[in-house]
Amino acid sequence: MTFSAISAQPSSNSVALEMVYAINRGTVEYAGFLYGDVQGLATPARVLGKQSNGMVTANLTGLPFGKTYYFKPFVFLEGQEYTGNEMSFQLPKVDANLNTTEAGPGQKVSLEGNLQTTSQSNVLVFVGDVAATITSFSQSKLEFMIPDNVKIGTSYSVVLKIGGADINISQKILITNWATLSAVGSDFFGNSTGGTPNRAALYSSLNGSIWYYNGTDVFSYNRGFDNWSPTKFGIPAQAGTIAGPANFNLFDHMFVGVGNTGSGMYELIGSGWKLLPGSPFPGKRNGTQIFTVAGNTGYYGLGVDESNNKVAHLWSFTVGWTITPTNLEGDWSIELDYPGPAISKGVAFVIDDHLYVGGGIDPSNPNAANPAFYSYSLGASSWFLKSDFPNEPNSKAVSFKKKGYVFTTKGKIWIYDPSLNTWTLSSEVIPNTTMRLDPQIWVTTDYILIAGGTLADGTGVTDSYRWYPQ
Repeated sequence: MTFSAISAQPSSNSVALEMVYAINRGTVEYAGFLYGDVQGLATPARVLGKQSNGMVTANLTGLPFGKTYYFKPFVFLEGQEYTGNEMSFQLPKVDANLNTTEAGPGQKVSLEGNLQTTSQSNVLVFVGDVAATITSFSQSKLEFMIPDNVKIGTSYSVVLKIGGADINISQKILITNWATLSAVGSDFFGNSTGGTPNRAALYSSLNGSIWYYNGTDVFSYNRGFDNWSPTKFGIPAQAGTIAGPANFNLFDHMFVGVGNTGSGMYELIGSGWKLLPGSPFPGKRNGTQIFTVAGNTGYYGLGVDESNNKVAHLWSFTVGWTITPTNLEGDWSIELDYPGPAISKGVAFVIDDHLYVGGGIDPSNPNAANPAFYSYSLGASSWFLKSDFPNEPNSKAVSFKKKGYVFTTKGKIWIYDPSLNTWTLSSEVIPNTTMRLDPQIWVTTDYILIAGGTLADGTGVTDSYRWYPQ
């Protein structure tokens, strides 16, 4: 009994073993290889091989990367096992590091180095014990998304699985409550160079997606893969200039219209926009109104006219079905006039059955903030004076988990608690912000998304973030 041509060919985390035997009597019952990670093979594992004309081959898979293994061939002949000389092989080492050690849920993070495989089909990534979505892959770089259901403030191990083998990355990743997302891109602003965005942006969390109108086109945000893309659903020319628009998401339908020169409301349908019957706005149009949604009713109005005179009217907008659910009709109704001082570029948000409005700037002094803040009871149709907003220029506001969040032009965030009628300055700020005008802000069930805006000189800001208020 002799052995020859014994070889091992490691590849990724597997190895192909091969040997040739020669016998001068009897018939080989079976053959294969003994192997283990301790030299001497005192307690080896064994794998049977495939035989063909004296050649025996076998494959070992799912082995740890970078580890040295020892092996030797065996043949079982006429009731006796014969073994060859012991040899060794070393599997290639995966050398990969995280590009950051802090990230928030939904943020893309990459492992960079040599992953020892070109096939994504057998690759998995786990943050702790939670599987992460891989968004791009090559042998030198794997990009994945931090899962939504990790715990903020916790450091997690990152485990890379390739072909069934676990590779523990030496770095841990701390989950923060700010997640840096993909840049929105210059076309987000409505022209090829960035510049001043249309300040009458349309935004909505329609059907679980996030939408934005840049004055030319409607963009959608894919939360699963963190990217922005145009939809080619630009507002029709006959809608006029939609600046200072009414923008509502009602019954999972998106409506936009009015503004400076528009009149009717348009509904976004499968292939574009449709003018809504019965929707011409009966009030005074201007570019400084507030708009927000409570339940399935939109609210729009206030602001100042072209002479900086106060506009006190608050309007509500509802939709109904005339014949079928695909045949909608709009209707405007006047609410009780706003009793406070004139609001220019103010903010609004809804908590429970109250609409909160105020802030912005003093129309008579563009350099001064307007501190007045009021609530409007949607059930009783009554206005109530609330605690003054801190004397800072503000830009946008949303409600999130029964509190109001007002974002200032310098990236600060003020939080309003309606149960206490108090304002508190958050310890958090919008990242990379010294001056940010008119960022676009959306609210989802779990987080607030902030994207874009402009600097004081009108340059477009292209960064975007998820924020998980704590």
